[in-house]
Amino acid sequence: MDISLKRLLQARFELGDFDDDQLVAWTDIPMSVVCSAEHRELALQAARESMTLLKNDGILPLCSKQRIVVVGPNADNASMQWGNYSKSDQVSFLDGFEHVGKGMDEKQLLAEHYLSRISDADVVVFVGGISPRLEGEEMSVDAEGFKGGDRLSIELPKVQRDFLAALHAMGKPVVYVKLPVTFYRSVDQLPDYEDYRMAGRTYRYFQGEPLYPFGFGLSYTTFKLGTPSYQNGKVKVDITNTGKQEGAEVVQVYLRDPRDTDGPIKTLRAYQRVNLQPGEQRTLTIDLPRERFELWDTATNTMRVRKGKHEIMVGTSSADSDLQRFSVKLP
Repeated sequence: MDISLKRLLQARFELGDFDDDQLVAWTDIPMSVVCSAEHRELALQAARESMTLLKNDGILPLCSKQRIVVVGPNADNASMQWGNYSKSDQVSFLDGFEHVGKGMDEKQLLAEHYLSRISDADVVVFVGGISPRLEGEEMSVDAEGFKGGDRLSIELPKVQRDFLAALHAMGKPVVYVKLPVTFYRSVDQLPDYEDYRMAGRTYRYFQGEPLYPFGFGLSYTTFKLGTPSYQNGKVKVDITNTGKQEGAEVVQVYLRDPRDTDGPIKTLRAYQRVNLQPGEQRTLTIDLPRERFELWDTATNTMRVRKGKHEIMVGTSSADSDLQRFSVKLP
């Protein structure tokens, strides 16, 4: 505990938490800099590039000639992504969408007149998920699947599931938007809540087959990876856009120490995003220096790079079926 406390206090000292405000440069940064045009443009780029396509039955991409209606409890709710933070300006999904219908409050989702209003829509975009109104510390939430601000289930709130079923019954093509994370198939795949071991948690230790694995994402085109290699601290791999549209792919590099049987089954250590035209091929060079092989060594109780055999996995997601594996020996 003394070691941990020392580390925490050292970080606070380095941040200047115990100094006079006049001596700490970052306390004088005005909000005009925090929310400057440059920073907002960077946030917009991050939002665009982090959107993940999980499933597509041919509905996407949408066409500007279609009558598109946007509904759902988070359609006009930008604060759903804040958590315990806040910002001076915000753009909801509805704000960023052109020629759309009005978002609906969650309690009104099942009102019949809303269903009748979208009866002539070509496509319904449903912006669902949870928000700080449903999940938080010591909250009083009277909703199925929630208790004291905690979630009892990984399913969507019942009112949203019922509304989606009603949309499906209408025969409407539905595009569902929510924050992408690793999706488990059910709570049955997760360890007991009071089991604090890492076994079975996150992509690094989960041995089962999730609904959507970490790093997964579809495109409007297709890609093919060549055989990867490793030399002089760099991973090289050819990638080709084998489809008919321009697209982006994120090539991911995972590591594993096969001698550490209790350690993570894979750990993301590098990645590179690439945009390719139809038929274009490019050779990617991804930095993977020796220090990236640093993992926990139970023998010495330290983080260090161990000499010997290490496994490198290169692919487009953390799923075993999407990875190519080969071994290297570190001196």
